[in-house]
Amino acid sequence: IIGLQETHWKDEFIDMYKHLWNGDIIYNNYDSSARGVAFLIRNDLKENVDFVNGFDGRFLHIKYKDNDETFDIINVYAP
Repeated sequence: IIGLQETHWKDEFIDMYKHLWNGDIIYNNYDSSARGVAFLIRNDLKENVDFVNGFDGRFLHIKYKDNDETFDIINVYAP
């Protein structure tokens, strides 16, 4: 799982990015000129992501389950 900040992604390009990454992308954008956070998730791990919450292109939270453990993974962009 890779966390990215300042992605500035346009929604119409997300499918292309997923194809290039060859995995899943969970993202939260504000607009194409500011903010933006994302997680790149390998295909073999995406079934383990249970909960997603994002806010204002600055915050993204996922819950990742592995065996009997749950991990909160947070990606924050703050100036």
